[in-house]
Amino acid sequence: MRPEEVVTTEFGVEANFLQNRIGLDVAVYDKTTTDQIMSVAISKATGYNTTLVNAGEINNQGVEVQLRGSILKSNTGFNWDVILNWAKDQSEIVELYTDPVTNQSLESYNIGSQWSTFIQARPGEPWGVIYGTGMLRRDSDGAVIVGSNGRPMTEANIKLGEVNPDWIGGIRNEFSYKNLSVGFLLDIRKGGDIFSVSNMFGAYSGMLEFTALDDHRENGLVLGQDFLTDETFVKIVNQNADDIQNSEFAENDITTSAQGFFESYYSNRELSVYDGSYGKLREAHITYTLPKNLFGAGSFVKGGSVALVGNNLAILWRHKSNLAGFDPETTTGSGNSSVGLESTAYPPARSFGLKLNLKF
Repeated sequence: MRPEEVVTTEFGVEANFLQNRIGLDVAVYDKTTTDQIMSVAISKATGYNTTLVNAGEINNQGVEVQLRGSILKSNTGFNWDVILNWAKDQSEIVELYTDPVTNQSLESYNIGSQWSTFIQARPGEPWGVIYGTGMLRRDSDGAVIVGSNGRPMTEANIKLGEVNPDWIGGIRNEFSYKNLSVGFLLDIRKGGDIFSVSNMFGAYSGMLEFTALDDHRENGLVLGQDFLTDETFVKIVNQNADDIQNSEFAENDITTSAQGFFESYYSNRELSVYDGSYGKLREAHITYTLPKNLFGAGSFVKGGSVALVGNNLAILWRHKSNLAGFDPETTTGSGNSSVGLESTAYPPARSFGLKLNLKF
């Protein structure tokens, strides 16, 4: 086996203005990775199911921006410093693997999976697309087609989302006055879909709060009117037996039972794919620098500070498609095979601490 090869081209600009009160750092890159180590299926006549090969090519293009600013600056008064970070990455699978004997090309490569829902690499698409069973839609406008029971009709092996965020960013603020400083970091992620097994089984069993909202359990619901109002749902009024797309449709007005619909989350994986966007209070601190007069000229300790710190403190905003309110950073594991997948995992912990820093 050969190690994978990475070829990167990067262009960057770093500039400072107003006696370093404002700083800007911009980097643009293009990265191509080839000869990745992949496990591919081979004939069982060999005595093995898979083999490791060097194959595949993926291209990443992106931009990273950091803006620094000292909004208020005083040696004896109030200070306010801000750092903004923003990054965007776009990937494309250029090719996967072509069998040298049969000349047959691999159409998809499974990165990870949960409950027959797959995170895949496919040529011409970004790294990490989600494929599984989802809702059948009208070709002309993407409206969801419901059956006679008022629930979405489904089809297998369709694209349900993409795990990569559109962009990520952060804002760090630092305030100080004499010996006291206060700071916090806000983290933001826009986009990046997640398939949640917790959402699937929570809805299927009726344990999640959104399954009991309003009077749906008592009176049923009409999709598009009472639930999933951001989607358009249509019913078939005159079905074409040969091609459902050429049937006649009308706006959905069929009432379905809440139990029947929420139990369908088990067979309709798309209902448990949500947008993983979030805004978080990632960390915060209050720090007091000990006065120098506490330490004599001959003191072994030269200075110090005491701080109250916290991490992963609060989720300030989630995308509205995250009906159950899960933490979007909750995943099945830490490797690539777990990106975009959540399976009844413990949510990340909030932590607090007291920090004492002494200088000798």
